[in-house]
Amino acid sequence: MIERCYNEKYTCYRENGEVDERWHSFSNFIEDCENLLGYNEMIEHSNVKFTIDKDYIKEGNQIYSKDNCCFLPQTLNAFILNQNKKKRL
Repeated sequence: MIERCYNEKYTCYRENGEVDERWHSFSNFIEDCENLLGYNEMIEHSNVKFTIDKDYIKEGNQIYSKDNCCFLPQTLNAFILNQNKKKRL
């Protein structure tokens, strides 16, 4: 998240939003993860790749935080991203 949002090497880094100040501390991030939607499913289904998503709960959200993020299976997240791209065309 930090890399995607703040590293100028990523061509779209400015479009990736920002990370809540609390999550600039890795220990705070880990502490909050256990309470995110999808966390238990991620633990139960360790054979499935999950991603953290900032705008599934609040569409268009630009802040990674404990109030806005959830864990989604990577395939579902990719499907949603693809559908959103189709809507914009």
